[in-house]
Amino acid sequence: MDKNGKKAICRKLPSTYLKRMYTDTVSPQRSHGVRVVSRPDHVMYGSDYPCWMPADALRFFNEVGLPEDVQQKILSGNARASAARPRACNRLRKH
Repeated sequence: MDKNGKKAICRKLPSTYLKRMYTDTVSPQRSHGVRVVSRPDHVMYGSDYPCWMPADALRFFNEVGLPEDVQQKILSGNARASAARPRACNRLRKH
C-alpha cells in the first residue's frame, strides 16, 4: 500500500491514515474479525438495530471470548474516548 502512496499525493504514508480508522461490530459475525484484524482501541460496538436484535448481537459479541478490558473498550470506552477528543475541523474553524 505504502509503495503506491506517492500517486495519492498524501502528506503521510497511506498506512498512517489507515491506523486512524475505526470500525464497528455492526454485524455480529464481524465480531470474530475484531480479534484478528483490528486494533481493539479502534473498534466500537454497533448492533445494526433493527436488523439484529441487541440481545443477539451482544450474545455473538460475547461468544468471541475477548478479554474483559477489550470488551469494555469496544462496548463503551472507545466511544467515550472518541467523543472527548477535539476534532480537527473544530481546531481549523475560524470564529
